[in-house]
Amino acid sequence: MVLSLLKQGFLFLCLCISWCVAAEPVLIDIDASSNNGAKIGTAIGQQIQKNFPKAAQQYDSYLANLLSPEQFKQLMVQVGTLKAAADTEYKAEVDAIAAVLQLSAADKLGDGQLSPNEFWLLQLLPDLTDVNKGSAFAAANHNNHNPIAARNVDWPHSAGLAQLQTITRYRYEGRILVSVGFAGLVGIINGYNDHGLFVSLLDASEQQVSAVLPAHKSSSFALRTILMQNDRIEPASHALAQNSYARSLQFLLVDQSNAVVLEQPLGASGALRRANSEITNEMSGHLNGQWVVVDCFVLKTSPRNCYNTIDFYRWGRFAELLRTLPAENLSVANVISLMLDQANSRQAIFSQRTLQSMVFTPKDQVLYLYTQTALAPNAQPLFEKYQLVKSAATATDKWLDIGLLVLGVAVLAAGWVYVFRDGKLKSPQP
Repeated sequence: MVLSLLKQGFLFLCLCISWCVAAEPVLIDIDASSNNGAKIGTAIGQQIQKNFPKAAQQYDSYLANLLSPEQFKQLMVQVGTLKAAADTEYKAEVDAIAAVLQLSAADKLGDGQLSPNEFWLLQLLPDLTDVNKGSAFAAANHNNHNPIAARNVDWPHSAGLAQLQTITRYRYEGRILVSVGFAGLVGIINGYNDHGLFVSLLDASEQQVSAVLPAHKSSSFALRTILMQNDRIEPASHALAQNSYARSLQFLLVDQSNAVVLEQPLGASGALRRANSEITNEMSGHLNGQWVVVDCFVLKTSPRNCYNTIDFYRWGRFAELLRTLPAENLSVANVISLMLDQANSRQAIFSQRTLQSMVFTPKDQVLYLYTQTALAPNAQPLFEKYQLVKSAATATDKWLDIGLLVLGVAVLAAGWVYVFRDGKLKSPQP
């Protein structure tokens, strides 16, 4: 118990002063005030050239390891249909990035080059394959009126793909979007805007896509549009539900007041999972005012598709851990401890497959992010703190940081060895 408290104290210390870092993705900062897809894509392409000179080779290698030749051939046929349904500006953005990177090779896996069509396949992987796994959590925190969101991204990866992780900030006229993803992938899998709306995409299907229809939309492009046009979960979730997607998906949405999960089955109407929604008997222990999301549907009204033991285990583990925490007043540290749970390593909430782990607080728009840059996670994952949509911290933010710093310093002497065992020091960021 004492050791656990010491570790939490040092986590607070690292969050406050940003010294202990597991990994830090490149920030791609884009002036998107023109609202012109070609100009935005050109700017992104130039930053990729600067920061990731081997991106094309790394992406090609990743696809070659991820897909069989038969899968690749089938997916390349489906890419064209989804691409045709994409918004004009998104198509222009992707094509402009490809032009800057001079992608002109043939469609061939593992040739050390990336073709424009293969680049489009990367954009649409969450819609066409089951790569986007993991878990998510949200709490309304009714007592302190400070909702909180979290997501662990379990994504099959290579060392090359892990090195291509980025945070992309789009600075539009009157709006800022932040995407936590990969270099040059313009859809949003996990992200938020400067009004505190957080969105996250999770898979909910074990089946490969059999057919893509002209009516199907890209889920990640849809999330970017949602962040552009919405500030609250109600209109955002209803807008997402109007689309038709190529596979069964889930969307977690959290704003400054509440949270909701949209369960969107393939070929059927979506349903909103609220705090008081009825869920299946198999998924017990769901606490009021909190949402757990695994890779299957849990609403009683949704199609039954929970078959994997990992989903049952993770749901039960979340419920078990939440019983020990303050139900309506969860802190960032509480939620980070949830998302880093490694009990039962093969099915753990935080596992070898976890490429990213993030916590977001909508009220102050602060992101806490861990990214894995090797094939195995750090022995002690640590989170970077980002405040990317506000020019300066509020007085409350500053006092919160000071309070956390004092708490961290209070246990500094006792935990000194713990910090230096796995972590590395670096200069604080301005």
